Amino acid sequence: MALTYYLSDRSRQLEIPHDAAVEGTLERVLDELAELSPMRGNFLGINVGASSVQFYCEGAGAWSIDVPVPAKRGSLIRSARFEDLESYVRAVFSGTNPVDLPGLAFEAF
Repeated sequence: MALTYYLSDRSRQLEIPHDAAVEGTLERVLDELAELSPMRGNFLGINVGASSVQFYCEGAGAWSIDVPVPAKRGSLIRSARFEDLESYVRAVFSGTNPVDLPGLAFEAF
């Protein structure tokens, strides 16, 4: 299964904008995630139909998982360690709708 992904990694001076997302397999997206520099503001997002899930570096080893829900004017969010992110990527590639990912809580914009 291939989905589209986008990212920003300032350390590598690499950016793939959301509106120019590229197709990637599970292996490719996991490789990009592994190469993502742990610098505040760096992120990787995966488009799943009309939804997306974003993995955002908060800095100092802290990450957040963010599923925007524009219709509700907010996002489903959770804090995570980098080690936790792979299981979320795998879940999305196995067909889990991002809004059904475990442990997410709604926060208004």
